[in-house]
Amino acid sequence: MPSWFPGFAGVAFAILFVAGSLILDDPGHDDSEEIVNDFYGESGNRVRVLIGSYLLALSGFAFLAFVISVSSRLPASSQELRVLAVSSAGVFAALLAAAGAAHLPTYTASIDAFDEPQSELTRAMVPHLAYGFLLFGLLAAGLSIACLCRIGRQDRRIPGWLAYTGYATAVLLLFGILFMPMIALPLWALAAGVTLLLRPLPTAAPA
Repeated sequence: MPSWFPGFAGVAFAILFVAGSLILDDPGHDDSEEIVNDFYGESGNRVRVLIGSYLLALSGFAFLAFVISVSSRLPASSQELRVLAVSSAGVFAALLAAAGAAHLPTYTASIDAFDEPQSELTRAMVPHLAYGFLLFGLLAAGLSIACLCRIGRQDRRIPGWLAYTGYATAVLLLFGILFMPMIALPLWALAAGVTLLLRPLPTAAPA
């Protein structure tokens, strides 16, 4: 894997996560039936849901690639933490894919194709399921970041400021239910990605 890949994956995650989250600005559970039906009645909005769902899922895979590529370049002596970091990133990726799926991309695609009736099911399921998956995914992402930062500081391969902001990000993600703290995740990933692009980690992890 090339030395630039960890940085690229970190930046890609930040861009995809933010883009997917912004595009998936669909009606909430407290919107009226008219608003929900008007939203899904426009083909442009349904395309937005499809695109946003895929971007959100792809961002999870980018995060997993970021964690795997970074952890493979960190001290091999911290094998347990490396496994925990990658495993947590895998959980986060899976929950992001589930959050994207909860936006019912197949439903939005089939309204025209199969002339399916619109239902208040979309209003009931989408906000609660998607946000629930995302919320608990943030906890896994925070654990993964904390593990990476802990390993990286053992031999100072990760800059101190990046590790300490990573710890702060992990703490903030515990309060993801408040929505605003989750902004720390793409910001930290972007900072980490740019840093690793400018100062790549060595390919081989020391024994």
